[in-house]
Amino acid sequence: MQFHTSYNQDCQPEVLLQFFKTNLVKWCLHSNDYATSSRLDLLLAFLEDAYFQSQWDWIFGCAAEVENESIEEDVRNLSSDRITLLAILMEKVRYKFIDQKVLKKSCGGLGFETKNWHSTRLDAVAVAIARRDTLKNPSCVRFLR
Repeated sequence: MQFHTSYNQDCQPEVLLQFFKTNLVKWCLHSNDYATSSRLDLLLAFLEDAYFQSQWDWIFGCAAEVENESIEEDVRNLSSDRITLLAILMEKVRYKFIDQKVLKKSCGGLGFETKNWHSTRLDAVAVAIARRDTLKNPSCVRFLR
């Protein structure tokens, strides 16, 4: 998503980021169903290098339904469907990273550097899921792969 002012002079990056956070992310992550994969592709297509870290933190926080203060407790309450959604999201990120790594010289974007995908929330959620007694659940294993 590039912010082309030729389309609308009133579209400031802050307004578009607010729309991204309040509408697009929540719509793309609202459920795990037949359209999940397509919605996640759409969501990842909207990542913008200049705002990448903020967008990625927001996406992962919403996908995991976690707050910074209560990650352990929030993860204990995650449904199997939500963990499956997280697993699909992480698979998409891996594929996007691998695809873009090949094209890195041509795109030169910051978002496709491995270090930029790191998130303390991601680490905390992975540890909390690994500690769950439901590791026999395929969605937990799929997420941790």
